[in-house]
Amino acid sequence: MPYKIKVTFAEGITEDELALVMQKIGVSQDSAPHGSISHEESIENGQIVFFEEWESKAAYEAFVSDIASSALAQAGISPPDLEEL
Repeated sequence: MPYKIKVTFAEGITEDELALVMQKIGVSQDSAPHGSISHEESIENGQIVFFEEWESKAAYEAFVSDIASSALAQAGISPPDLEEL
């Protein structure tokens, strides 16, 4: 069953900062992570928000634990707020 999530980054995080992290981990429009179905970005109240759909919650959690968490930490970006949709 697909897993949908809203990912909200802390105020002050810029699109350029997140673009560098995504480039570092090899994620682009042409190269989505394994298990990713869709990814949309938006700005809400001055904060960057990702709306994502994954094949499963396990696929999303594997991406975060195996790849995204350490890349964000190395860039000095705190973990985002998550909301299941």
